[in-house]
Amino acid sequence: MDLSDHARSVFRVACAEADEEPLANLIDKVATALGPGPHLDFNVFLNEVEKSANKANVKLTAKRVNLLKSLSDKG
Repeated sequence: MDLSDHARSVFRVACAEADEEPLANLIDKVATALGPGPHLDFNVFLNEVEKSANKANVKLTAKRVNLLKSLSDKG
């Protein structure tokens, strides 16, 4: 999982196209907490995303998890 500025900007575009800006904002917070990576274990990464989502009251729908997987596929 690449959380570099470039990877997050590409992800932000994908989120905007999917009308999922809250997820892009959430990933920015996770990147601040975890650093740019690479983060090689998707499940560990997803656990951190879930913690941040709960704090921010952002529901992790299947659509949002699939968008996160697309970020994982690119990184």
